[in-house]
Amino acid sequence: MNGKVISIISYITLFGWLIAFLLYVSDNKKEPLASYHLKQSLGLALIELLSSLILLRLFPMSIRFLSFAFLVLLIIGIYNAAMGEKKPLPLIGKWFDEWFKGI
Repeated sequence: MNGKVISIISYITLFGWLIAFLLYVSDNKKEPLASYHLKQSLGLALIELLSSLILLRLFPMSIRFLSFAFLVLLIIGIYNAAMGEKKPLPLIGKWFDEWFKGI
């Protein structure tokens, strides 16, 4: 399957990430673009989940701003995937390559 398609699917919820990961693993030739965006989207989803849980407890009113910020990062990630670019997500994307080297 095309690396761009796998990359875009990976950003659509954690269920989409799982589907994209399974497509990536079953593909005979591993696309570097797909691998890169699998890392970026997994990191984004995990950071969003953890920060939402923490902020929901401590500062419930800040969750709207946080949701908007993650929506913007999600759109940027999908755009980069659709353009075939391996650019990290702003502010947080550079860490995901190190954290998820196994993908």
